Amino acid sequence: MSEQPGFPTRDELVARYAARSGRDVSRIAFYEVFARYKTAVVVQQIYIRWKRGQTRDPRFGQMAPRVEALAESALALAERSGL
Repeated sequence: MSEQPGFPTRDELVARYAARSGRDVSRIAFYEVFARYKTAVVVQQIYIRWKRGQTRDPRFGQMAPRVEALAESALALAERSGL
């Protein structure tokens, strides 16, 4: 997904998915919250491997703030969505 002109919005993508699949998307926020938390866990695993010296890629040392940001955005979405 992109915010560049010409690309569909998140809502447009969800509507297109619902129309083509016939699935109920009224609780789509649950799946987005879950995906954000799941991604936060994966990023945390990458960071801890770097912290323990199990990988040397210096980019991985910058992952800690991303974990927090993902978790915070998941929580905010859950609260906005009434989950």
